[in-house]
Amino acid sequence: MLQEMYKRREKMGYIFLAIFIVVVLGYILIWTPTGAKQWGEVSIIGLPVLFLIIIIIRSRISYQKLKDVEIGLSQASILQLDHVVLKKDASLLPRLLCFEKTGKYVGAFQLMHVSFWCYPLLIYNSSFINWLPVKFAFISNTGELIFKLKRKGMKKTEVTYYDASDNYIGFYIQKDFKSVLRLKGKLFDEKGKQMLFIDGSTMTGDFTWIDEHHHRWAYFYNGRFPHEYTTLFHDLDNDIVEVSDKLSQQYKQLLLGVIGFLFIQRTNK
Repeated sequence: MLQEMYKRREKMGYIFLAIFIVVVLGYILIWTPTGAKQWGEVSIIGLPVLFLIIIIIRSRISYQKLKDVEIGLSQASILQLDHVVLKKDASLLPRLLCFEKTGKYVGAFQLMHVSFWCYPLLIYNSSFINWLPVKFAFISNTGELIFKLKRKGMKKTEVTYYDASDNYIGFYIQKDFKSVLRLKGKLFDEKGKQMLFIDGSTMTGDFTWIDEHHHRWAYFYNGRFPHEYTTLFHDLDNDIVEVSDKLSQQYKQLLLGVIGFLFIQRTNK
């Protein structure tokens, strides 16, 4: 899956490059520049072309390095892991891939239900995912549904969580208009008892979540990644989150659900 991710990035780069070139050529044909100044202004439009070419080249190099490497799928459930590597997938609709640090694919957070009128907005700009009423699910590498989450709200984000049997297991509240510099929210169980205060930097994404019993549930530091695994993960920015392996299945689902939701927000700004 790691190889496929880089291959999809390359293909998406070619698609967007072709679309952008067609748009620029159409613009030049309709409004042909008449002087050096106008041609200079048009040349600035070429900067995104350079950016896309760099993405294509980097993705191609990463794919070539890994195409013959046997990585395989994770044999563990995400609920058993003490860490997870999160990568935004190259797709028209938001999708968050999850790996072990060894590169083994665990599963993905992906859209489960979207109203038909939301599709054009999400395809145009994936950041709309942070405002639209959507449903996500974590699907394992075997296609098994592990848990689900449903987002709603504008000024106040409310995320409800369900297990694989569709049983309600808890909810998360985040006041978006107060989350400019610091992300602040609260995680509750199905009975309304607060389990965790969610706090983190909106600039770097860094967080350390500790409950009232001083037990650390999760930890993330932007830019920190084990160097020995950068031979597999070739991006400059690789996100790895440490998670507690001493939680009940329900609490682990809620924790991973919040992490998945926040990183979907973070990677689709």
